[in-house]
Amino acid sequence: MRSIIGSILLAAFTIPVVTALQAPSAAARGSIHTLVIESQHLSESREILVRTPQGYESSESHYPVLIVLDADWHFSLAAADVEFLAECSYLGRHLIPEMIVVGIANGDRNFDFTPTRREEQIGMRFPTSGGAQPFRSFLIEEVLPRVDQEFRTHPYRVLAGWSLGGLFATDSWCEAKPGFDAFLAISPSLWWDDQLLLRRFREREGPLPAGQLVITLGSEEQDTHVSRSVDAWTVHLDSVAGPDLAPALVPIDGFGHNYSPKMAFFSGLLTLFDDWIVPRETVASGLGAVDDYYAKLSSRYHFAIPVPEDVYGQIGWGLFESGDVEGSSVVFRTWLQRAPGSALAHASLGAFCRETGQSDEATELLREAIRLEELSGSPRSGFVSDLRREVAALEADN
Repeated sequence: MRSIIGSILLAAFTIPVVTALQAPSAAARGSIHTLVIESQHLSESREILVRTPQGYESSESHYPVLIVLDADWHFSLAAADVEFLAECSYLGRHLIPEMIVVGIANGDRNFDFTPTRREEQIGMRFPTSGGAQPFRSFLIEEVLPRVDQEFRTHPYRVLAGWSLGGLFATDSWCEAKPGFDAFLAISPSLWWDDQLLLRRFREREGPLPAGQLVITLGSEEQDTHVSRSVDAWTVHLDSVAGPDLAPALVPIDGFGHNYSPKMAFFSGLLTLFDDWIVPRETVASGLGAVDDYYAKLSSRYHFAIPVPEDVYGQIGWGLFESGDVEGSSVVFRTWLQRAPGSALAHASLGAFCRETGQSDEATELLREAIRLEELSGSPRSGFVSDLRREVAALEADN
């Protein structure tokens, strides 16, 4: 009785079955671009790498931006985690948004990432230290405008750095200058200059900076300069803001300073976007509650975030199964009104119409779903085959 509903339910709010078994074609994979910037702030030429999401070239979508320091080492790590968490086709729900990943190739990282000149610290020499301010100006005034000019970006930017790069990310959070909205500091070297940032922050007046800060620390870093300075920093911030408002500290179990970035990008991105998936209880409260949730999410991230298609499916079929056919109809028709170019919206409403005896409308909707799917950049052949069978069955019944 419900041959199409089984297919549509799976496609709508668990896993897009057909694409689950198909890796994206080479043309659909993310692309990497290289840009060279002649920096006035640094008085040198700097290279940046830019990875665009899968399907970027065939869409008109815009994307938030992840800036990755130490790109020579960590660009591929960060890009792979973004690809998996935001784009992997067998995942039913993506836990973070698709993002443009921008990697900043290293110049003199001791100069770039340190806020003060200290030629020797903790048994190491830093003869070129102290260039964080011009490097920050390079990022904000030269890199970001260039990326915005050449790529379709949303006005939400995350800055991620490790070790001295984590120091720079935390310092940038403290500076609270326009340019970045969130910060991922991986094993940050907050010991720098006798815990300079902590000393400055203790003298600070007023509320915490508005940007979101996530710090990760490997479990094997305990009792090191890094862990002691991070502990002192987080204790102070907890005392100022309280544990619910202070920046998040994410432990990376089983890894030390050098190897923690592999897992830190993954866990850090999940923490930064921990509200990206609407809670189940909100979905259970209906479309109005979901609309309110995504309106607040859009305000937080500074760009319009639509209700995901699988959420419409959950609400619509949930109401249908509970016996609220009228409420289910409203959800499916609202979905189609909001996403008139969606094959899945047409197919789901078509399935609903078939279940409620509206055969003519069901046939028309399913045919349109087939047309839209075949016009898409990567049509799901199995999904189209299922729809064709349902259309044939409807035509045979008539």
